[in-house]
Amino acid sequence: MDLNKERVFKGKDDKYYVAANSSYADDQTIVLNHQDTFGIFDRWGDVQPFGKKLQGIYHDGTRYINQLEFRLNDFRPVLLSSMLKEDNEIMTIDLTNVKMQGRDGVMIEADTIHINRSKFVKNGKCYEAITLKNYGQERVSLEVEVAVGGDFKDIFEVRGITRDKVGDLHQGVFDKNVWRVTYDGLDGVSRISDFMFSKEPDIYKGNKFKFHLDLDSGEDAVIDYSILFKTSGGANDRISFDDAKEEVKEKVEQ
Repeated sequence: MDLNKERVFKGKDDKYYVAANSSYADDQTIVLNHQDTFGIFDRWGDVQPFGKKLQGIYHDGTRYINQLEFRLNDFRPVLLSSMLKEDNEIMTIDLTNVKMQGRDGVMIEADTIHINRSKFVKNGKCYEAITLKNYGQERVSLEVEVAVGGDFKDIFEVRGITRDKVGDLHQGVFDKNVWRVTYDGLDGVSRISDFMFSKEPDIYKGNKFKFHLDLDSGEDAVIDYSILFKTSGGANDRISFDDAKEEVKEKVEQ
């Protein structure tokens, strides 16, 4: 059975799940928003540069991020569930792996790795924590990949309006765990996305960041990051994922 061609399949728990390349993959989106920042994601928690053109993370009327994709050992995981929690403030996605080869060449059976993605936006920032746990009996060798990109189109361009002139986009400066994309607009304002990891990636190439994990049976690992959106001269300080999430929960409880 070729999981990469299957649309809907039956898991070990006798439930049916949607494969990552299913024709349903772009049918639904989930929106997160806070003040002047909002994100439109697919049910996997990704922002795809193709397909649904409205997907992205927006701030002050500009789409700062038009690509944000997660892969495990070069495969898009299988969707188990996705939902909004904490009064629709936090998006939680549960995924599992397809049958795949580990970095060490050993085959990893489907449904061995559970992946939880927890993400939310706060004004001028987007946060995500990716937790992976090995439910298999053997040690697994994994490669987590996050690909990110920005186009800085305003909401009218995203909806199809064509501009005679556009500003200058400067892609891909990576330094000290921060990947910066800058757009110099025709209005004289520079808009900046800072993509910041909690740990240094093992491999960085272009707009793709790869992390190597070796998990024993029952072991888990977490990779988290934040994306800061700002303009030249504007301040937007980073805080940790846990502190930001606690602020969201406190807001909900008020």
